[in-house]
Amino acid sequence: TLPTGGSVAAPTSATPGSDVVVVGPTYGYVIASGDTLYSIAEANGTDVNTLRLLNNLTSDALQVGQVLIV
Repeated sequence: TLPTGGSVAAPTSATPGSDVVVVGPTYGYVIASGDTLYSIAEANGTDVNTLRLLNNLTSDALQVGQVLIV
């Protein structure tokens, strides 16, 4: 398991014919107490709207231990 607030690297390539293709580096971020979409976006060089799109979020509500793609 990941520590809260930690991240892991996702694969950057896929086997031909697979259903999922990762374009560029993608990371999972584990939500820690006090995290906001804004603070996560700022720390990872992106914006809130991109985080919402990547993670299919319909609100700004986050749960401690939730994993977001960043």
